[in-house]
Amino acid sequence: SWVVVANDKKAGVAKLGETSGSYSVPARSAAILVEKASYKDFSDKFKYGTLTVNHHVGSNVTTKKYLYRIGTNYYASKDAELLKRYNVTKTEGAVSGTFSGDTKVDYYYESNGKTINKLTVKYVDANNKALTPDMNYEIEYGSKYTIPVCTIQSYQVNTDEYPSGTTGRIAGDKTITFKYKPLASQKTILHYHKTNSWGTIKAYAYTDKGDEPLGTWNNVKSMSKDTDKGNGWWKVEIPVAACRVLFHNGQGDQEPAKNVPGYPVGGECYIDNKVITYTSTIVTSYIDIKTGKKLKDDSSTTVTKKNTDQYTTKGDDSLGKLVEEPANAAGFYQPGTTNVVYLYNTSGEEDTEPPTLATQATQATQATQSTQATQGGTQSTIAPVTTGDSAILGDTNGDSNVNIKDVSLIQRHLANLIFLDNVSLKRADVDGSNNVNIKDASLIQRWVAFIPVSYDIGKLMK
Repeated sequence: SWVVVANDKKAGVAKLGETSGSYSVPARSAAILVEKASYKDFSDKFKYGTLTVNHHVGSNVTTKKYLYRIGTNYYASKDAELLKRYNVTKTEGAVSGTFSGDTKVDYYYESNGKTINKLTVKYVDANNKALTPDMNYEIEYGSKYTIPVCTIQSYQVNTDEYPSGTTGRIAGDKTITFKYKPLASQKTILHYHKTNSWGTIKAYAYTDKGDEPLGTWNNVKSMSKDTDKGNGWWKVEIPVAACRVLFHNGQGDQEPAKNVPGYPVGGECYIDNKVITYTSTIVTSYIDIKTGKKLKDDSSTTVTKKNTDQYTTKGDDSLGKLVEEPANAAGFYQPGTTNVVYLYNTSGEEDTEPPTLATQATQATQATQSTQATQGGTQSTIAPVTTGDSAILGDTNGDSNVNIKDVSLIQRHLANLIFLDNVSLKRADVDGSNNVNIKDASLIQRWVAFIPVSYDIGKLMK
């Protein structure tokens, strides 16, 4: 007996029919038949089911669904956002194990009486125009928080207008606004060395915002020969201060390979055998945490370095008590400007917990009632379908790409601004230490910058 998987109308791995003996194929068409026993062995390996997780808060139900392959391990995560305001008081269904088919897990939550404050972080230019979407956090009253400075492509932080209170304890709803200014040069001059048989070389550029400054993949112009550099060198000017770039010959060959991020470039830079050389500026600032004012002039160093070279900075003990050493006090050189900000407490006042809220429980109850009234009954939200067995190491946010966003998520998790669920923690633990820490963030950062690491970042997890 045979199973038909392709005929004159359809092809794939789905079963289109069975036959034995003879099988008729229409003129000018084809068919593919697979021996029945072999097809069963194949299809059994690729059977999937749905893990349904229901989160109950009173009469409200939020439903999330995930696709898992049968025979793989699964875990039903609690809702990290709900856990800020509620405790899980009851669980129905097996929350983990070997996936055998459609599975349902129900979590029931009750208020924990905590007061939650909103922390909003804005990233704007000199005209207060948003450069990236606002970051919104919900933090328990009295909890510590730290908001590190964020790198934005083609911009640098305006340290003359640095915000106050970027670290501390939340004592009410709060907004922190970082201001940025454009990099001095708003173009990238790219030199690329390629000695193989590609007759034509095209450079495709893209920015973090999704812009394509040289055009779409198929429509970009060919690079010009860089006669000043010599044989095998090519050149192109890109009308943005910084971006990522990939090269292809229009015939299906490309560098870097498919599903790998483009090379980070900016200013004048050179790419030779996957090593990137560029001009990089490190700006070190010394800021009073209470006022946001500079305690002394910025220290700025501009050098030409490779993406494998590392920089170091240091604080100034004479300025006061260092609140926290910046996460990027040392790291790898990047194109453009890297802002390193040391924060000091010059007032001598210790960071103490805010006063206890006498109406804390009442406010939490009112917030719960308000939320329930707004939701207006049962709500069913279907989360993006993900496969439990196809997680990519380093892909913290589960979007099938490993990039700086995953590094940022780990940093925010370590600062207690968000809480990663177990699935995300497993993807983020790139060194396999069973402890997600700044080392994991640094390893992903190295991989994104094309610096070799001895871990399988970017590959499917076993």
